[in-house]
Amino acid sequence: MELIEPSSGKTSSPKDLLPAVPFRKKRQGRLGAILRFPFKTRRRRWFTFGVILVLLILIALPATAGVYLFFQVRGFPALGSELNNAIKDQDLPRIETALGAVDSQLAKVETAFSGMFVFRLVPLVGDYYRDGMHALKAARLAVDTGEEIVTVLRPYQETLGLVQGFGSQITVEQRLQNLLDTLPPLADKLDLVWTNIPLIKEEIQGINPSRYPEDFRGIRIRFWLSEAQNILDETAPIISRGREILEIAPALLGSPKRTYLVLFQNAAELRPTGGFITGFSLLTIKGGTVLANDFHSGAYFADHYPPELGFSPPKPLSKYLNVGKWHFQDSNYSPDFPTTARTILAAWKKSPLPKVSGVVALNTAVAADLLNLSGPIRIPGYDLDLANTGLPEDCLKGERNFTSGNLICRLEFYVEKAPRSSRGTEARKKILDLISDAVIKKISNSSAEIWPRLVDFIFKNLDQKNLMIYAAAEREQKLISDFGYAGEVRESTGDYLYVNDSNFGGLKTNLYMQETVEQSLQELEDGIWRKTVKIRYYNPVPYDGWLSGYYKDFVRIYVPQGSKLVSVDGAFQIWTYADTWSTGIQNPAGWKEFGKTVFGAYFAVVPQKEYFLTFVYDLPSSFAKAMKDSSEYQLLLQKQSGTNIGLVKVQIGDTIETVDLSQDREITIPLGR
Repeated sequence: MELIEPSSGKTSSPKDLLPAVPFRKKRQGRLGAILRFPFKTRRRRWFTFGVILVLLILIALPATAGVYLFFQVRGFPALGSELNNAIKDQDLPRIETALGAVDSQLAKVETAFSGMFVFRLVPLVGDYYRDGMHALKAARLAVDTGEEIVTVLRPYQETLGLVQGFGSQITVEQRLQNLLDTLPPLADKLDLVWTNIPLIKEEIQGINPSRYPEDFRGIRIRFWLSEAQNILDETAPIISRGREILEIAPALLGSPKRTYLVLFQNAAELRPTGGFITGFSLLTIKGGTVLANDFHSGAYFADHYPPELGFSPPKPLSKYLNVGKWHFQDSNYSPDFPTTARTILAAWKKSPLPKVSGVVALNTAVAADLLNLSGPIRIPGYDLDLANTGLPEDCLKGERNFTSGNLICRLEFYVEKAPRSSRGTEARKKILDLISDAVIKKISNSSAEIWPRLVDFIFKNLDQKNLMIYAAAEREQKLISDFGYAGEVRESTGDYLYVNDSNFGGLKTNLYMQETVEQSLQELEDGIWRKTVKIRYYNPVPYDGWLSGYYKDFVRIYVPQGSKLVSVDGAFQIWTYADTWSTGIQNPAGWKEFGKTVFGAYFAVVPQKEYFLTFVYDLPSSFAKAMKDSSEYQLLLQKQSGTNIGLVKVQIGDTIETVDLSQDREITIPLGR
């Protein structure tokens, strides 16, 4: 049979219509193979569509939430800036409004972020999602904490000057009094704060900063994450004892009234706790207000209690100062300030002088820093024209005013060199009394705007040991000690070094002395670590017989207990016993104080010539074992109050670390670097 094709008019047979290749079933895609069900085709199609729709929703939800989150997060910088400015202005109502705005915006971000929950299951991306959860939880805790603080402070906002424009109407003196009256009731109302701060720290510590770029669109992401973690670490000890601080602070600040013995230490003539005690004052405070500041020269104590400290001075004092009596002005022989304070108080209690609640030590750096805070002051009778006196350049600046730059030199001038006709000779040391009274009065009468700077001033000088405190009350002293403000020799588990210089007869050379310390460690064949401590001294100012002279120094180095002295280079005399010296090493084990081994040396430095003093000693075997177990080198460097030491360098193997010894420093160096 033939068929006629209509289009062509040609004929063909049925076999011509068969396919040219064998029949094959169309290959199914991967999705089709997966979704092969024994249902009708229509049902299978609907099921496939449903699965795809679910997948699209799962993708679209977090994507939409991500876009929404982006726009919500963009609003935070402006809100954060407003909150920061409100805090700086100490305006509580404005702080409350700013916190409310942050709270509202944070709630939107939390909602947006919750829509991205699916990302927690995605490899790698899940880590960032969890970081985000930590950050949001920390932010929520922080906002809740801030709102709680605002609620607690609201009844006291006018009393504390926390209302716009009101702070400028309240003096520092008034604000302190109001604050001390307010602290005790506040201590019991801040339970949420004491609870939340550790939780905030825990959430922030859960974020890994190394996962983030150094910089993203001008924001230093990694830096600020690390900074937040560091700040929380540093403030954790204070926050954890916040209630105790609020309970004790009023008593420390004179509520009820109390009197402190304040020692004025001249760091230009360096001594173990900061300087020669040139004078002292009996500072009486009540409610943060100075009621009396009775200043006396160092000799005043001897006039009222001739026995002074009542027993023979330590051997280095008697030898190098040629004294047979331990005078009040030399009482700060111990480098551990609580020990010095207890020595002074033991004699003080026997004297007819007023009872004191504690001892505060200030060195000359505090006085100079105070003038940065208060501004220049002029004292009648101590305002000579010094233009043609031949004084050092730093003495001549500031015209007739005392400034932070010329204070120390001018104090020395009026105490030691003032003309006989000047008022400064009639009561030379009275100048310290006049200056301290003038500064206290100026700061007390300042507006409360100076408050943040005053707080910074106090903590800066506590950290740098220019200001040290000893409280007679045990609970108060423990709190001061725990925060590191007692000026004591600290405990350590690793290596330790405390270089303590005493200027015994070297004029005021520490005004100019430059001092650096280099340390190097070498492992010996028997596994013991040998350490070399090289101290460089240099006075760039020519001898003048007044300030710059031949520097006579008795130095003690405190090292880990059990260390053995190998050699000392540069010493005139070597002290390996607390009361005996020699020209050689008599006792390699040194003597023991405060859980440390101590080695001493005496030497002298000529102006404008470098001098090096070098100690070589072996660290104890326990130290070598600890280093091996931990695979790292740990060192605690303690700063002496008033020290001239600037940079300290540590070398172990090929690794060198350099630190500025403006305060105690801890160094950790991984071994094998």
